[in-house]
Amino acid sequence: MHEIKHAIDQNSHAAVEGAAWEGAATSIERQVWPIFIEEAMAAQAALLPVARLKTEIDNVRFTATTDATLKIFMRESCGNDEPDTIAYAEEIVRSYGYSDPKVLRLRSRRAHSSSQYLEYDYGLAMYTDLLSYLQNGVGSTPRVDAYLLQACGMPSPKKNEASIDDLRACIRDRTP
Repeated sequence: MHEIKHAIDQNSHAAVEGAAWEGAATSIERQVWPIFIEEAMAAQAALLPVARLKTEIDNVRFTATTDATLKIFMRESCGNDEPDTIAYAEEIVRSYGYSDPKVLRLRSRRAHSSSQYLEYDYGLAMYTDLLSYLQNGVGSTPRVDAYLLQACGMPSPKKNEASIDDLRACIRDRTP
């Protein structure tokens, strides 16, 4: 779902801008996945809580990698008597319950080499705040999400009254 949102953005030639790029895609995962998994597992209701738990456990990787990234950026020193950055990041990720050496290495390299997961978490927080603002502006229905904004030609709306007015007009025009 995350990558589908990116593909839609790319093909629309009106992509979400800035940190919201990853935030919009991550928000789709968080909004659509619970609905999807309930429908997909309707005949397996007893297994649904396990599927939900597994999803949340998998999502811990965002927090662990983001925490490692931030701590690397804010690390005051990296002297000869201290762990190198990879080992330092592995310890941070390990503190979230990961123990598989391959997972620790992957998470630490991601934290060390890029800000990808920081972009996911920061973008999600920023974009969720924007969606909440817009939802409050238009009322309880329809649900405001990245797909509605894309359909309304507003992939990167601002947090202002003009955006709410534009979104209301789009919703009104889309309703038969």
